[in-house]
Amino acid sequence: TEIYTLSLHDALPICDSLPVIWAVPHGRPMPGRFWAFFPTEYVTTLSGVINAPWKTNEDRQNLLTGPFNIELLRVVAELAVEHLPQLVNPKDPGWILDIMPARRDEFRNWADQELNDRFYELAASRDSLPNQDGNLSVPTELKLHPAGIPADALELWSSYEGRPKDWCHPSADTRTRRIRAERLIAAAGRNVSSLEEWLEALVEDRTPAASCAAIRVAAIVIENDPSKKWAVERARIVLSADGSLVQPAPGKVFIPSGYSSLGVDLVYVHPEVAGQPDVLAALATIGVHTVDARRELEAHIGAGFNYWKSEEWDKLWFLVELAGWSVASEVLSTSPWRDYIRVRSISGKYRLLNSALLPDDIVPKD
Repeated sequence: TEIYTLSLHDALPICDSLPVIWAVPHGRPMPGRFWAFFPTEYVTTLSGVINAPWKTNEDRQNLLTGPFNIELLRVVAELAVEHLPQLVNPKDPGWILDIMPARRDEFRNWADQELNDRFYELAASRDSLPNQDGNLSVPTELKLHPAGIPADALELWSSYEGRPKDWCHPSADTRTRRIRAERLIAAAGRNVSSLEEWLEALVEDRTPAASCAAIRVAAIVIENDPSKKWAVERARIVLSADGSLVQPAPGKVFIPSGYSSLGVDLVYVHPEVAGQPDVLAALATIGVHTVDARRELEAHIGAGFNYWKSEEWDKLWFLVELAGWSVASEVLSTSPWRDYIRVRSISGKYRLLNSALLPDDIVPKD
């Protein structure tokens, strides 16, 4: 048990001091209780025993409202917040959140509500949230990952040596701990980070190792919740062959292969990233594939046919031939731009497919 005392000289100048004691249990946190040297019926969601000379009713079971007790509660909040860094468990840094007061709508009585509000008001500007190293930092200096991230993805993200340290520790992500962490972040005037921001933070050093780590994490996120795929595709986490970071969206970046591309504008995954078998599997989960005629055809028509010149239409029909008609017809028929496909006419100009005719008996080929 850790016991701390704090003087009330400023609040009560007529006294030398009054004892204010917070006894914190190590281990599984339990709801706390107010003591007036003997236990009262007043409980609190701040873990531990809070002993002080409270003003109580005649049977000494209930705390009375009034400026004296309110001042004592202010001191208790200060006492608790001040000593949070001394209570951190290196094996489980997020445990510190377990001993904090619960949500405001869960307060047990007026004293618990008063203590709850004052605690978070102070903690928002003090070391109260565990960072990636497991040490407490001020919430204004930390970022909190989005909710709903699977535990193995959080652990994998945090296991990368080059990760930024100004993010909350993964042990802060249990249901009750996260509620408290989000409250501290909100009290500090910050917002919970997006999935895109969280993933991109891992590749700040722009190295192949960072990109591999982020891709593995992204694949776990998608496997756990396929609805998050759209958000993953917006994050620039794939290191390309030219050293830039690109989005892992289908048709935007490709895994290199022996296929000879017709174009020079395709973006390829960096060789050191594509050389990792598990990363290749993760890329497939996200939707990034090895380049071939089908993939190049999909990429070529991905942005639509606006302002295409003859060269772009020439390439389209070369790719159709390379991919084979069954594959190409599937790709073209599912494109939202299918009604704007053009074919070359005998005059040499490209015309809309539905405005061209096939040569036959009435109009011969010549």
